Amino acid sequence: MKYLKSFNEMIKIPIKVGDTVLGGRFKNKKVVVKKIGKNDKGDITINDKPLLKYRIVKESRISIFSQDIKSLIPKSLDIVNTDQHKLELKDVMLNGDLIQIAYYHNTFEESGDALADGEPDYLEIDIHTVKDNDGTKANPDNLRLNIDITYGDSMMFSFTIDSINGVKIHHYDGINSKYDPKTQFYFSDDSIKDLVELFNRFDDYQLTPEDFTFLDSDPDSYQPNL
Repeated sequence: MKYLKSFNEMIKIPIKVGDTVLGGRFKNKKVVVKKIGKNDKGDITINDKPLLKYRIVKESRISIFSQDIKSLIPKSLDIVNTDQHKLELKDVMLNGDLIQIAYYHNTFEESGDALADGEPDYLEIDIHTVKDNDGTKANPDNLRLNIDITYGDSMMFSFTIDSINGVKIHHYDGINSKYDPKTQFYFSDDSIKDLVELFNRFDDYQLTPEDFTFLDSDPDSYQPNL
């Protein structure tokens, strides 16, 4: 992220290397941000051109009732426990305010024995969408996500996301967890980034991977409240 300081105010510009912005004569050509810097005049630049030569691409929110949501879900996720596993997207089920996302890896095809490594075949992400209503609005805009992540029969993580409180963790079964402190279960950095991008499309959450340290590989980045 870059910041502009003007008239004693700090303005946050949500652009980073790798993002896509709109440039060209009519600011309608997609341009990948390769470099962010400053010119001799002190202007913020993108790819050596002044920032004001570009405009930000606004991503649309997900409609939980649209089949288009399926195209936005990561096609695979990498998890690590005793070993690293890549799980491929198997199915997406839209049941009203519940979205069920199933990932699959077939250990039987690799070893000929479905129980050889003791690994479950499925990881599921359940996203319950709730409109927060304090009684002041008939149709409130505040969207809360209640998210459960299960691996086989085990509940690994349960947390909520909303625009006011950010990410709030309710159940954690990773390293230093209450019932199995030696459990090693986490997502790769790339998979966490993919999940963050998905969650941000539901509402204007502006989440980053730093909000999901309980899913990462660093045993010291998250300390559960025991």
